[in-house]
Amino acid sequence: MSDGSQRAKAKQVHARPPAALHLLTVLLTVATGAMDAICFLELGDVFASVMTGNVVLLGLAAGNADGALAVHTGVALASFGVATLLGSLTAGRHRAPSGRRVWPARTTAAFAVEATALSVFLLLWILRGPEIAGAEELVLLALAAFAMGTQSAVVNQLDVPGGSTTYITGTLTRLLSGTITRLVTGGQGGWVERWAAARLAALIAGAAGAALLVATASSMAPVLPLALLTVVIVVALLPIVRADAPPAPKTGDGARR
Repeated sequence: MSDGSQRAKAKQVHARPPAALHLLTVLLTVATGAMDAICFLELGDVFASVMTGNVVLLGLAAGNADGALAVHTGVALASFGVATLLGSLTAGRHRAPSGRRVWPARTTAAFAVEATALSVFLLLWILRGPEIAGAEELVLLALAAFAMGTQSAVVNQLDVPGGSTTYITGTLTRLLSGTITRLVTGGQGGWVERWAAARLAALIAGAAGAALLVATASSMAPVLPLALLTVVIVVALLPIVRADAPPAPKTGDGARR
């Protein structure tokens, strides 16, 4: 095989992991929208992943002397923060995956931690009574925020351009600024903006789906984000989204021919 063919093959192979990662982040963003909708509708009008919104709500709670809202936002912020620290430690710094994996084994392990939190959330959700209140509500909120904090940290470590699944304000900013820049300069490409738009749509779809489940089949609502995360973990291990390592350069007699 010629050097030109080898370079072309290597370029083609390495084009696959980013696309796969972007697709998986879209699925994760659907899960984010679902968890935020569930928490806002059923767990005290706060968010599982939107910490900027929770900080604003904490300020409102302070201004209005709303102790309940302050406790809820405080629990969400604290749990998200702890999960972000632990998730970063579990996933480690992003490195090119060995062999044919789309991401390192430590990344899968970190997502498994998130899946565990969502599984416990689902179990407690199913076992709950008709109304959620008190400590039970705070435990569920802490689990939800912990799951989203873990996901946020892991995706951040993957270093996918514009690939955040929880910081959607940044995604919207990237989409709008990138689109305007391309229109003004006449630039080509725009793949980052296309994936950003996909994640925005995914967030809306996840929230809408979870809201519908809460209204019609409340006990099944948390199944949606857990199922999506499970799909992400499984699909990431399939050969269809793996990437071959670039061909090793020839050495010795083969290189001299």
